[in-house]
Amino acid sequence: MLTSELIGTHQTPFIGAHLMLIQNNKILLQKRKGGHLDGWYSPVSGHVDKGENIIEALVREAKEEANIILNPNELKINVIAHLLDVPYKGTIQNIINFFIFTDKYEGDIQNNEPDKTESLAFYDINNLPSQTFQMVKKAIKTFQNGENFFVMKNNQ
Repeated sequence: MLTSELIGTHQTPFIGAHLMLIQNNKILLQKRKGGHLDGWYSPVSGHVDKGENIIEALVREAKEEANIILNPNELKINVIAHLLDVPYKGTIQNIINFFIFTDKYEGDIQNNEPDKTESLAFYDINNLPSQTFQMVKKAIKTFQNGENFFVMKNNQ
């Protein structure tokens, strides 16, 4: 049995799932609005809820945010990012993010969250908007380099 002292030393990171939907060398990004994400570009993504696995969370988030239907059997995790001591919603957190690159989906892409997302569009993967999150750029580079893991500290 673990003592409370030992449990206190283990990290309990947030877990995120990111859809890296690629078509014709372009990636689908949403321009966020409101709050600390205002004006920044990121892929369709979200947190893994209790009882969900990463693929289930991504399938849910894609449908909720962008009307995208994904087949879970066609998805695989391509890149994992361990973010250490990053600012998140007013605190400093550790986050594990999973990036799933695919070109397969069904449905007509639409912005289902206009209160949180200003726009949803495809951008040249080699010429991303300047306000694209550094973590997203790093995930793309990691994938393009045939690698599958990176660590970032303090969003660097």
